[in-house]
Amino acid sequence: MSKEEFEQKWAKKSLKETLSAVEEHVGKLNGSIEDVKEAFTQG
Repeated sequence: MSKEEFEQKWAKKSLKETLSAVEEHVGKLNGSIEDVKEAFTQG
């Protein structure tokens, strides 16, 4: 495997990991936003 191939594979792997981390974070944010909305509509 050449250095370029290795860097491309590593970049794709880290990008996937970053995206999944962002999606997880956004999912948590959406959950909290729903909680806040419920609190406001009940109040």
